[in-house]
Amino acid sequence: MRRIVTISIGLLLLAGCGSNRSGSGMVSGTITYNGQPVNGAALLLYPAGGGAEILIPVTQEGEFRTSDLPPGEYKVVVQGTAGSPGPPTQGMSPQKLAEVKEKLEAMKTPATIKFPDKYKSQATTDLKLTVIAGEQTLNLELKD
Repeated sequence: MRRIVTISIGLLLLAGCGSNRSGSGMVSGTITYNGQPVNGAALLLYPAGGGAEILIPVTQEGEFRTSDLPPGEYKVVVQGTAGSPGPPTQGMSPQKLAEVKEKLEAMKTPATIKFPDKYKSQATTDLKLTVIAGEQTLNLELKD
């Protein structure tokens, strides 16, 4: 009997130590302007409730993909990476700083199209997205 109780407690502890990723979101999609892919850019997601921004690289084809996003509302800023210093890094942990630098290095591709300046600032962008738990595909279209 004691052995059954011990095994049961062990199984309960293991079940409680599982990953919490089932509650996170995975987002992929494309970003375009006038039907053309926006490239040489990065998406910066700002949680509506406040908190640190999340950097998502955009490929040469205007595609993006990220996982482990907390569900919720985000304001989206599109920032060109060619010649851009990127997001502010003051106060970042060394691990986070290395991650941001690695992502920016991978995105050093020249932009082929210009897009409206209103998307380049958190104060002026009207682009928003809602992340839900699980996978979702979003197609973001920038407008004049």
